[in-house]
Amino acid sequence: MTEVHLLESQGFQGVALMDIFLANHPETGLIAAKVMGEPIPFVVQFQLARQFDELVVILLDFANMKSIDNIIKANYELPPGTLRAIAKQLFEGLRLIHEKGLVHRDIKGENLMMHCPPGSDRVIVKIADFGLVKFQDRLQQTMLMSAKGTPLNMAPELVIGDRNANEKVDVWSMGVVLFQLAGHEYPIKATSVPELQKMMKEQQIVRPAAIKDDLLWNLLQKIFTIDKKDRPTAEQVLLDPYFTGEQALNEVSAEAKQITAASLTAQQNGDESINKYDINELYTIPKSEIKKAINYDPEIDLQQLMIHYVDPNFRVVNIHAIFQIIFLHNSYIN
Repeated sequence: MTEVHLLESQGFQGVALMDIFLANHPETGLIAAKVMGEPIPFVVQFQLARQFDELVVILLDFANMKSIDNIIKANYELPPGTLRAIAKQLFEGLRLIHEKGLVHRDIKGENLMMHCPPGSDRVIVKIADFGLVKFQDRLQQTMLMSAKGTPLNMAPELVIGDRNANEKVDVWSMGVVLFQLAGHEYPIKATSVPELQKMMKEQQIVRPAAIKDDLLWNLLQKIFTIDKKDRPTAEQVLLDPYFTGEQALNEVSAEAKQITAASLTAQQNGDESINKYDINELYTIPKSEIKKAINYDPEIDLQQLMIHYVDPNFRVVNIHAIFQIIFLHNSYIN
């Protein structure tokens, strides 16, 4: 039984979406995405679904360096080049998702996972948890969205508007994450939804002392445009001077340059796993910096992450934990 048919047989509805397969269960709200062609970088990938007696097992990419939320909670002062590389990966991930017609709707630090490929000195940020995803037939087309998600991360059109929204709700939410990483607080510090609505209407977003970079602040002001028509898309964000100017190149660390150069050499020597982002120093996040930020080393926990996987022939094999596993009981699914 193919993964697609398996998911459908367990009560999921499948939708062919360009080169992405979405499996959505109407009651659990779970959505798994499988890229049929080239995988989308910076997005957690659906790998496999198998049924074992009363369990359905869904394998997703494993992220071994926790989430962006861990950096936010640590109030760690990231070097400007590292902060920019994180932001660049995240907005590029958004751009690619939106290019496929998807709107995530629940962008927040907890849903932005970090992974260091084995033997690598770099970190890749992956957008995860597509449980509230929406599909647009055409970008720029608005659609009615329910106000689900995390209120302090939600765009104004979902909090104070008519909920006619498009992919720019994700741009606002990603801006909130960037604000948290740089400013160590929420852009709007409300304690209730009514207070949040009031402050959004009054456009009360104040520059914190921690955000010293004028280019970054200018970008955040563009992102936090109340009217979605004037808010930039993810693609437009990536063209902002914060990402494209001379300052961006000057703030790339020596370690990031070294990691990028090593990737370029590996590619020239025939390593087909190297992609265009690996050889662009503006996308390079050094693992050492993230280890310091979250006080965590994935290598220490490697042995604990060994798992037993039972194949359809009931043969037990050991594999490295390169997947996260979701176990769904049939009684819960059906």
